[in-house]
Amino acid sequence: MTEVLTSAAAAIISAFVFIRYTAADKKESIAGYIKNNDIICARIVLVFLAVNLLVIHISGTCGRTICETANSAVLINAMIVMSVSDIKFRKIPNTYLLELLTVKCIIIAADICLYSHAREVLVQSVTGLAAGFGIMMIIYLVSRKSVGAGDVKMYSVIGFFAGGAGIIDILVYSSVFCTLTGSVLLITRKCTLKSLVPMAPFACLGSVTYFIIGAVK
Repeated sequence: MTEVLTSAAAAIISAFVFIRYTAADKKESIAGYIKNNDIICARIVLVFLAVNLLVIHISGTCGRTICETANSAVLINAMIVMSVSDIKFRKIPNTYLLELLTVKCIIIAADICLYSHAREVLVQSVTGLAAGFGIMMIIYLVSRKSVGAGDVKMYSVIGFFAGGAGIIDILVYSSVFCTLTGSVLLITRKCTLKSLVPMAPFACLGSVTYFIIGAVK
């Protein structure tokens, strides 16, 4: 029951905190964008509701710790909002990423205090951060910047949450979703090989997939 309440609280708080930040500039924000588009607002609310119900259900049935639950809820909610920002404004604000890093540090501190495995928690988080940054930086350089610097930072932060093994899985899942979507768009001629595709939605899907598969194992 504690994990369920923690998941619900983390979901509500993270959704509120991340959605209030400026997305592209001072004149355009995600909150304003959603508020002024009723259909978009309804869809976002439904997505938040569905994802958070999933987090609450899995946390309650799979015996996840409080910190594991908070970790998943915060990351997934933040990824939903970053997806909206990336699709609408083609930007992943540093504010989001800094907020996520701060929240993750708090979760790590709580994990250390509650469960006394400081070295394991720190090693997993730092390894994930380094792996996410290293892999995406290589892709960034090789792809001649078709992958944005924001994507590099985003996957680094995701790695900080998911750990070394987790970020590899998330990258694989994200790539599969991106490839499938890109293939459909190419076949339907809604994009070309030179078109820039926002990566945050696929990173979000990859994170949710990783969370579900990890809970099932």
